[in-house]
Amino acid sequence: MLDPQRLAARAAAERMAETVGYRVRGESRVGLKVPVDYGEDVPEISVRLQEMFGALEHLRIGGCDVKVTLLSPTGRPIQITRDLPGFWAGSYADVHKDMRVRYHKHPWPEDPSEAAPALRAKPWKG
Repeated sequence: MLDPQRLAARAAAERMAETVGYRVRGESRVGLKVPVDYGEDVPEISVRLQEMFGALEHLRIGGCDVKVTLLSPTGRPIQITRDLPGFWAGSYADVHKDMRVRYHKHPWPEDPSEAAPALRAKPWKG
């Protein structure tokens, strides 16, 4: 059964989408527009993992936790979470190991909750 609070948030977003004529968009931590999908029982976004560095709380829309699909630098899904602080404290260590080898030109801090959000690869040092 769906939570009434989630249903209310979804209904409000759908009404706004109909009124304005487009889907509601959020903004990532680096200022990019991120579409919010209200198709399932909870709002969902897809964002590059580096854009979420420094996030200490999980995202919420209308009182509902947002399902966050974290993407690699090439836009492929790495992890889906509804608990970003738990991801930083837990399975990020495994993701960190894999991603820093595969995408060595991108920042992969040991503690992402303390790092600044990033949009681009590391600057070239030639």
